[in-house]
Amino acid sequence: MVMINIRKRDIGLITAIVVFVLTLGLVISFGDYRTGNPKVMGHSSDEIMVNSSGVEVTLQNYIDNSGLNIEIAQAFRKDGPANSRPIITVSGSKSAFVILDNKRPQNSSQFTPTTLDGIGCNGAQGWKIAGCWMVATGSGEDIYPYNNGCISKKYDNEDAEMSVACIKIS
Repeated sequence: MVMINIRKRDIGLITAIVVFVLTLGLVISFGDYRTGNPKVMGHSSDEIMVNSSGVEVTLQNYIDNSGLNIEIAQAFRKDGPANSRPIITVSGSKSAFVILDNKRPQNSSQFTPTTLDGIGCNGAQGWKIAGCWMVATGSGEDIYPYNNGCISKKYDNEDAEMSVACIKIS
């Protein structure tokens, strides 16, 4: 006869293993992350409910029927060789962006470089910043917000790539 002796201190470990296995099973069954599913992380505009004059409607329905015009544009920047212009690729309206070169951080006392480069959204045309992303190959890459845009100190070494998204609601 085989006896299994489970002590009180073993219950926590067993519980943790069971929770881990169940969580892993749920993740595998509800999302195939190797192929990119689910394609929408979080909620889509068809799932979010908003109050429109006392009536609950989906966010997408509200946008479609409110007359709002939403534009989104994205710019990608990689600096070229020394003394050359930056390489800028834009999807969407080119008027959404301004180049931020040789900009001084708002609080330069906390930064070693005195001037930084980046991309901004064209506020004069009604564009607002939605987000900034940076990919860099070196170490110590930092991205800083700057007046409706983002700047970085790493462009001098040609090892940074920055993307900026802008949004315009009219």
